[in-house]
Amino acid sequence: MDMAALLNDPDATLRSQVATSLGMLGVSSRSAVAALAKATEDTEEMVRQSAILSLGKMGPSARAAVPAIGKLLKDLNPEIR
Repeated sequence: MDMAALLNDPDATLRSQVATSLGMLGVSSRSAVAALAKATEDTEEMVRQSAILSLGKMGPSARAAVPAIGKLLKDLNPEIR
């Protein structure tokens, strides 16, 4: 199973841990970047935060996620902005 697929799990804590793990492992495949970009829209703050931090760790290889990250500038939570 693709680890990024777990970002769709119903358990928010698991989604957050998976997002963090992808960043720690340096997994910067297209599927991981796309899944993390989608996770920036998660209803749970901890998942959005974990996704943002992991995308940041990926650096230029996460360039495709820039539009998703840009949308977060309007997030209601200042810690996400």
